[in-house]
Amino acid sequence: MNSPTRTWLKEHVGGFLLTGVLLLGWLYAITASWQNGQKLDAQTAQLTAIHGDLAGFKKSFISFLLDKDPNKSEIIKGLVSDTRTLQGIDQFKAGQFQAAYAMWIPSAQQGSRDSAFAIAAANAALEQQASDASLPQDQRKEAEAALADAPLVEFHAGSFDVRPRK
Repeated sequence: MNSPTRTWLKEHVGGFLLTGVLLLGWLYAITASWQNGQKLDAQTAQLTAIHGDLAGFKKSFISFLLDKDPNKSEIIKGLVSDTRTLQGIDQFKAGQFQAAYAMWIPSAQQGSRDSAFAIAAANAALEQQASDASLPQDQRKEAEAALADAPLVEFHAGSFDVRPRK
């Protein structure tokens, strides 16, 4: 290289490096801001869901306090907001275990905590029935068969996973 080119490079290298550092810092700030925005949106959605759940609890408790002879089943149904969960509960109580799980699984996979809790509670009830020696053998076998096809629900710090048992 000739001398004027070297001199020009020496004079402008600092400017190029400073521009590069500023550009990288700017790109990092944009990326971090975008990720923080996504986290805030997710937290806002969770807080909105919690607020709605709390409003349902308050409504049910107020109804309970005002009624001289409250219908506890209706109050509890008021606390469960997911229609598919309620339909599945009715089917489960009627002994239609597969139909109940068929209602709960898609709903839980779409994020319904009520359906996830219903699956976990139904699994526990079927496990109890399957091991209850005071029940007839055919009823215990029916509970075992339903449990074998039932999904598993794992709860983790505010979230849950629904996965096949097999």
